[in-house]
Amino acid sequence: MAGAPAAAGNPFALPHGPSGRPIVDYRGLDRHIHVLWINGSGLWAHTDITALTNAPLSAGDPMEYLKGSTQIVPFRAVDSHIQGAVYAGFGLEPETAERSGVAVRLALGWSR
Repeated sequence: MAGAPAAAGNPFALPHGPSGRPIVDYRGLDRHIHVLWINGSGLWAHTDITALTNAPLSAGDPMEYLKGSTQIVPFRAVDSHIQGAVYAGFGLEPETAERSGVAVRLALGWSR
């Protein structure tokens, strides 16, 4: 896709996001978390979640899961902390595992 950087790791595909369209999350060569998604016109679009949220650089591949209509994209940052971008409506904000509660830790198989 034009404008989206090359992947550095394994992508994670969610076949049906809240809009019913597929979403692909991946770690780029720039260590940013990127999301490919199909927009309202049916075309693939790209979002750099790291740049958008000022999140730390990623050291691990992301995954994504839904909690209702909220999209959560957890990943391991370069400082080895679990981070996550949370889509809530039209907003997007970085969130750490400590703030987001058990859901992020369980999704990654991580516990204290």
